Amino acid sequence: MRNKHERHFYHPANALCVRDKHSSAVAYIWNDSRGRPHAVAFQGKAQKPAWNFYFANDAAREKRVRGFFAAIQRHEAERAKKRAERSAWQNPYKVGQIFSTCWGYDQTNREYYEVVEVRGKHLIVREIATEYVETQWLAGKVVPLPGSYISEPHRVLAQPYGFREPRYKHHLATLETPTMVGGVPTYGADFVSSYH
Repeated sequence: MRNKHERHFYHPANALCVRDKHSSAVAYIWNDSRGRPHAVAFQGKAQKPAWNFYFANDAAREKRVRGFFAAIQRHEAERAKKRAERSAWQNPYKVGQIFSTCWGYDQTNREYYEVVEVRGKHLIVREIATEYVETQWLAGKVVPLPGSYISEPHRVLAQPYGFREPRYKHHLATLETPTMVGGVPTYGADFVSSYH
């Protein structure tokens, strides 16, 4: 069984608690039994310290603590900014748009998805068939066939870059930009390869 130490494990009871007024950073400072300035720092609700050092002098310790507080302030401000951007982001995607994935280690795989419904920040997508033309041994070009569904509908979270592919969550599906030919959207051919 792993030991779960709380913050008080890392500093003596007489350590002075220094809290940053502009972030969740906390430092405990004291002089150890040899008289060396010591400090241990925490961020947020973490019970494990961000760092735990002794210093050559009080000035070095103060510099390190101030630097840590400033870094946590920047980090938390950036997180708050990103959170606000995510909250304010509006789903721009529309029914009929096509998204594609491209992945593989020793081969290139592609899947295409068509948006069949938009629900707030979510999309209902279905995988669509492709037309394949072999251009070389075990490789070729594919184009998506909108409306030719080969899967059941999947609900996915729309994001600025697209969405995570419903079956394999680590694959990114990005928006395909069609070329309008006579008022009809047409999609370029993409390379694929396979060993089976």
